[in-house]
Amino acid sequence: FKYPLATVSKALDILGDRLLIAYDVGCNLGTTISHSSLAPRFRKSLSRMCVDAFHGYTHNYGCQDKNHPSILQGAGLETFGVLERIFSQSNNLAPVVRYASAFNRRLYINMFFIQWDEDRYLNLGSSLHRSYLHTIKALDSDSMALNQAKVSLSISDDDIKTWTQEQSQYLKTIGQETEYDIHSVTYVGLLQDLRIAWEQSGRCKDAYMDSIPEDYTLPSSTPAKAAASLSNRNVATSQTLTLESAMRRASEHYDSLLTDVLAMEEKMGITKRWQPADAAFIHAAEYVSKRKYHRALNNLQRLVVLRLLEL
Repeated sequence: FKYPLATVSKALDILGDRLLIAYDVGCNLGTTISHSSLAPRFRKSLSRMCVDAFHGYTHNYGCQDKNHPSILQGAGLETFGVLERIFSQSNNLAPVVRYASAFNRRLYINMFFIQWDEDRYLNLGSSLHRSYLHTIKALDSDSMALNQAKVSLSISDDDIKTWTQEQSQYLKTIGQETEYDIHSVTYVGLLQDLRIAWEQSGRCKDAYMDSIPEDYTLPSSTPAKAAASLSNRNVATSQTLTLESAMRRASEHYDSLLTDVLAMEEKMGITKRWQPADAAFIHAAEYVSKRKYHRALNNLQRLVVLRLLEL
């Protein structure tokens, strides 16, 4: 986006504030601008990006609902396809400059665009007049059709605005998991991990305790007996240390999970810990087992809805 960013910066310098700038992928360019050094200046100018009408129809409807010129107030009937038409007409230069030298190639291209500008300025009055007549005709015919539809459906302008807002909100959230599902899934997952960690900690503790001999005695203070006792203890030192380390790790893991569970319960306002027999636990556990399927199903629903709206 190096060249588009430079173009936007130049447009702000020359044309000023409140610009509506269209680009093939204006949705992505707008995101890039918001994370660039141009962002403060772009926001201050009250400008915004959109996609041109031709390329806009290839974007999913969620993008069209925010960036297509047909839904942007102030865009009018503008399709933002001027450059496409210019480039299409400039293709006539190809046979002329194909075998030309670098100098002549640049010369002919420059001559073409100079002539194009002069022709556009020459026909500017008639072009504006045709656009005005087309706009008036569209307003008359479309307004009549819209009024008839509102009467037949018994709806008002406020209803249309409400539906538009509801559609935009729906498109933002369709295919996504609700916050309740996400939090419940996380909480139940922590509870399941906590139960496993508790059982593992108990097994490690039992194994360590079983490693202590039944006839265990404290080391003797007598040097001879102490040396003999030390010799016996060195035999099982490696095994004992391994069991002790395993017990300590299991205990630390359990304590860490318990801290996470307590934090989730406090955040979710759960006063009594869910048990495997509780309905909420069972529902969330079933959702966990089918979560991947549900997420794929939600994404499929989103794609179907977007496709239907694009038709």
